[in-house]
Amino acid sequence: MMQMDIGEVRDVIVAGWAGRNPADVQHHIAELEMLGVAPPSTVPLFYRVSADILTQAENIVVVGEQTSGEAEPVLLRTATGLYVGIGSDHTDRFCENFSVALSKQVCPKVVGTCFWRYEDVIGHWDELRLRSYRHEGAQRILVGAGLVVIEVGIHVSALAVDKHQRLVGAKVAQLHGLVKPVTAHATKGR
Repeated sequence: MMQMDIGEVRDVIVAGWAGRNPADVQHHIAELEMLGVAPPSTVPLFYRVSADILTQAENIVVVGEQTSGEAEPVLLRTATGLYVGIGSDHTDRFCENFSVALSKQVCPKVVGTCFWRYEDVIGHWDELRLRSYRHEGAQRILVGAGLVVIEVGIHVSALAVDKHQRLVGAKVAQLHGLVKPVTAHATKGR
């Protein structure tokens, strides 16, 4: 494990509608469609977002109260290789109803500071666990937990063609206590 600063990342791509199990992906699409979110044109679907919204801050500011994130892996391509970490593609759920691409651009993308070399974790990828928590006052509530379920090959091939640092797939997480909780502070005025 190593500490990494994402300050020099130039390209950020968020993978949406991604998963190993097609039935789970379709279930997620159906859930969001019931909330008014249009289904994707293809799966997975990749969203380019500004590197300016990438952060390793413990606290973020969001507009309105309809935002959220989930635990997901982060892939970071550097000159020294591919690394795996955790983060959040914190998303504005209000904007998502009329533009998923916009909803991804509106909120900061939180990334942890701890990364592992891809080749050091790929052998036990299916044993990796991510956990996502919501904090209400002093209470910490588990919101999501499970296996690392992204289709690694898709992300690796997307990254392999680029010689620059590239980040793919993220959401707010704590992995074995290595990342501090992130707090989203909403501003009024939607």
